[in-house]
Amino acid sequence: MKKVLCILFIITAFYVIAKGQKKYYVYFESNSSIIPGQYRPLLDSLTDNLRNVNYKITLLGHADSIGNEKFNLLLSRQRTTSVAKYLHDAGLDTTVIDEKYYGEVKPVSDDSTEESFARNRCVEIIVLTNKEINTASEKNILRAEKFENDTTLLCANGAQIIIAANAFYPNKLSEINFNISEVYTVCDILKSNTLMETEDGNCLSSAGMLYIKPTLKSVEVQPNKGQLVTIKIPMRGGMADSRIKLYFAVKNSAGNIVWKEKESELTYENIGLRYYVFRVDTLIGFNLDRLLGITCKKDGPRIKVKGFKKVEVYQTYPDETYRS
Repeated sequence: MKKVLCILFIITAFYVIAKGQKKYYVYFESNSSIIPGQYRPLLDSLTDNLRNVNYKITLLGHADSIGNEKFNLLLSRQRTTSVAKYLHDAGLDTTVIDEKYYGEVKPVSDDSTEESFARNRCVEIIVLTNKEINTASEKNILRAEKFENDTTLLCANGAQIIIAANAFYPNKLSEINFNISEVYTVCDILKSNTLMETEDGNCLSSAGMLYIKPTLKSVEVQPNKGQLVTIKIPMRGGMADSRIKLYFAVKNSAGNIVWKEKESELTYENIGLRYYVFRVDTLIGFNLDRLLGITCKKDGPRIKVKGFKKVEVYQTYPDETYRS
């Protein structure tokens, strides 16, 4: 994190049109999530223009890199919430407003000057309306005619899996059996026979795991090429950790599940509950983790777990989830 003297100045809001969408910016003062008065006419005008059309809104919250990283993540969330609340109070439908926030990790401008620091204290407002919504939807349709609705699978412990209607075309989603396991607790990890380490032996700290196995008549199947599935895993404790990365399950030489980092954009969502959100084209085992920077070793105690004769613990650390 960079430490510089903060010079406050205001940047005028503007919008750009790119790839069929409009993008607006609302800029904030340093260490503040209060919407400055000069941006309220912009939000009022936006609200008026959307009253009689179909629309989708995505809010992306940002912060500069001055100060504490966790504080900046919280600040970007508060800024996003402020804009969402303003739009809601003005009469817009919150069910079509998607809130995401990144803190300082995805700056809209490099932090090389005082002006660029100010540009990163913002919320991006991305708006799709009527024709743009239809066009965006058509890109994800494998055939011209939909034969069922998009489906959200709600898991017992809070995870959500959002699947497009034609993801498994010509098979309907209703024909697919989804075997799903959520793993959050120490005992869940032990019972799943999962090692909390990467394929090269580095220890991980898990923020939640999700195993998904779709089958059709007992045969494993996967979504069609190009059909991305959105997965949301609830944040334990309600606070995002910007160090978390996405891993997917592979088996080592002993047949145990270990983890390989997956190239996928990981975002945050704040709609009711708070979630880590990512999109994938293959449904397997997923793990939200951060590296501990040490190698896992079998130097922990043996403990009893129901259904097992014994379990060997690799390492445990204060204030950390069970490792391996």
